[in-house]
Amino acid sequence: MSLKRKWPKRERENPRNEPDLFAQLRSEIQAVREQGEPAQKNPSTFSQYLCDLCSTSHPISALKQCAVCGRWACPDCWTDTYYVCDSCGGIIAMKSIKL
Repeated sequence: MSLKRKWPKRERENPRNEPDLFAQLRSEIQAVREQGEPAQKNPSTFSQYLCDLCSTSHPISALKQCAVCGRWACPDCWTDTYYVCDSCGGIIAMKSIKL
């Protein structure tokens, strides 16, 4: 007797069978870096890394990696609303406008 229970599959709450916004973004936006790939080091310093958007150097603890494109962004180039870089955040804002 198996201890695993087979739960009934629940239908997604997407009646029109459209892909969700994250899936659309992943298919439309080209990945710059893979998730977990380290940021580029600043060649003039030992402990500083470069922001992929504005090319300023920061410690690695100040950079965040975008979940959509993989870019490393500094606090000035980061959109806290969507938790993505400013580049992807602008695309999300444009896609969320209701026409």
